[in-house]
Amino acid sequence: MKTLISLLVILGLGMTTGMLNGATRTFQTSGNWSQASNWQGGNKPGTGDDVIIAANCTVDENIGLYTFTSITVNNAVFLYLKQYPLQFTGAVSNAGFISTECTTNTPLPAGKSWGSYVYFDGTGAQTVPSGTYYVLKFSATGVSRTVTASGHITVTHQMYVEGFTNTNEVTFDLGTWQLRGAPQFTFVMGRLRTANTSTTPLPSGMRWYSVTLGKQGTMEFYASSPQYVPGGIYDDDLVLANSTKTLTGIAYSNGVLTLSQAVFVIVDSNVVIGTTGSIVSGTASFSPTSMVATMGSGALVRQFNGGGSFTYPIGDLTGTAEYSPVSVTFPNVAGSFLASAKVTNAKHPQNSSTASYINRYWTLDLVSTVMRTGNATFSYVDADVVGPEDNMYTGQWLGSQWYQRTIADTLLNRLSATGVQLTGDFTGYEVLPVQSCIVDTRVALQGAAVDSTGYMRTTLQSGNRLPLQQPYGAAPWNYSGNEQVPVIPSNTVVDWILLELRSSPTGTAVARRAAFLLSSGIVVDTNGAGPVGFPTVSPGAYYLVVRHRNHLAVMSSDILQVSPTTPRYDFTSAQGQAWGSEPMTGLQGGQAPFALWSGDANADGRLRYIGSGNDPAAILTRIASSDITASVSGYFLEDTDLNGVVKYSGAGNDRAPILRNIGGMDITKERTSQVP
Repeated sequence: MKTLISLLVILGLGMTTGMLNGATRTFQTSGNWSQASNWQGGNKPGTGDDVIIAANCTVDENIGLYTFTSITVNNAVFLYLKQYPLQFTGAVSNAGFISTECTTNTPLPAGKSWGSYVYFDGTGAQTVPSGTYYVLKFSATGVSRTVTASGHITVTHQMYVEGFTNTNEVTFDLGTWQLRGAPQFTFVMGRLRTANTSTTPLPSGMRWYSVTLGKQGTMEFYASSPQYVPGGIYDDDLVLANSTKTLTGIAYSNGVLTLSQAVFVIVDSNVVIGTTGSIVSGTASFSPTSMVATMGSGALVRQFNGGGSFTYPIGDLTGTAEYSPVSVTFPNVAGSFLASAKVTNAKHPQNSSTASYINRYWTLDLVSTVMRTGNATFSYVDADVVGPEDNMYTGQWLGSQWYQRTIADTLLNRLSATGVQLTGDFTGYEVLPVQSCIVDTRVALQGAAVDSTGYMRTTLQSGNRLPLQQPYGAAPWNYSGNEQVPVIPSNTVVDWILLELRSSPTGTAVARRAAFLLSSGIVVDTNGAGPVGFPTVSPGAYYLVVRHRNHLAVMSSDILQVSPTTPRYDFTSAQGQAWGSEPMTGLQGGQAPFALWSGDANADGRLRYIGSGNDPAAILTRIASSDITASVSGYFLEDTDLNGVVKYSGAGNDRAPILRNIGGMDITKERTSQVP
């Protein structure tokens, strides 16, 4: 009898506390978990039960220390967990909202897949179990606190690391665990830290940014062993500390990039520092242990808006780690642009110096829609120097030849370049006894002239129609030169010009160079500044021929004494500056300035209005329409006024100048180039 009574008592207790193993318990009314009346049938769940929380319920604690078999959180459910952990051994079906303030090591079961929202809302330190989370949020609740991962964390949709002030923010410390998945949004208003040393400590290609007005988030890579930094957009602050960090994809930073006893290694990807971004050292200054090391094709890129100054804290890890920064300054010219820098610890492959040079060169590049010149300073180390420095200058290599800049500052170990286009390679080299010969000339194109002063329009440049490679490779010029530029070097460029040196008036070309004609008439090299270099020409007497795509070529009437200091030859000053009879047209009623005749639309060296090979026919062919009022835009021979539009009839058409230039009244006349 006593045994039967004891059994009935136990069963009764079990039924009142919900301890029947394997039962399904449904929470059906909003309220406290521990209130039996909120559960269907008045039976609270216990260890081993399956728990279902009906839709549209709000559940407060107290769960108690029970381990369930499974839990189902239906749509629109708000489950608030405080003191006790949520423990179950089976599956979870989560379509609602789960919030936990529990501070135990396992506030939720590890290794589960949470289908909806999971918030960690405590005021103290918390632990995040491994698992897959749809939306994972760490709430700032009035104090600064740390949430620590206890396993790999996968986020599939959104992650929030909240922060409102420096004293009210969350630090989510992954430790050596990975953050996995490909979430659509990764909001970091507080601090996200990782010491994971795998190649993917965080998902690649993410944008990490704050949505709290006036509060920057922080991403921190702090392992004492080497780490990898995934490519992505780091909108706020990025801290690299304690070891070498290697970039594994293109990274964009618009906050503060801090290098604290850390070398950030760039191999074949770029790091872009946005217009509001910056790089600082977490120690006293940048050094071989706190710098950006460029070890491949990748570069450190700065985005400028208008102009400004920036120091690229770059160096290399070839052999001994060496810090060799570059500082640049750009005058303020409207528009946004990118300027990049990288350094290579080796002698430049085109540096023929043998007595005095450095085993280091810097590569700068610009992505800009307008002309950008500026100043640059390059710092080298003593170990770079070969031979005496007294005869060493800054050399700029622009793809085909060297340009001498300023003499080296041997006291400060610096090279510099002032007022030049900051592209190409820069290094230290010795001044050779014989420098390249140059040609310094001025010409005007009648078709491009906008007034009687000879000033020329730059519509081809402003309309982005100029090619980046010289256009004289085809017949009749057949020039094989490799002149090309990454960007048109000046917003005053009119067009490409072809220069030719002859040893006699009727002789063949000794050398040719493609160059740029500026709106002022000055012809400059492909760097956009300075006379045109002829590195293969020996000093001596030459005739100069100037050719243009659709203007009649001219040749100097006198010989030029070509040397590294050739004086300027000005074709515009007088008709007699060019060879032959009436080789140019005067822009002021037949008087200076003089310009090349326009209208050679088929580049045959003559102006013809009717008959075989006439120039208007070429214009009509180009517009390719039965409607003679049609026009076509682009970079074409038939565009005789260089405005980027080919027109056969109507105002500003390209045909009328041809008739005017042959004499106007007699359409059978011709005009030919006077170049023999």
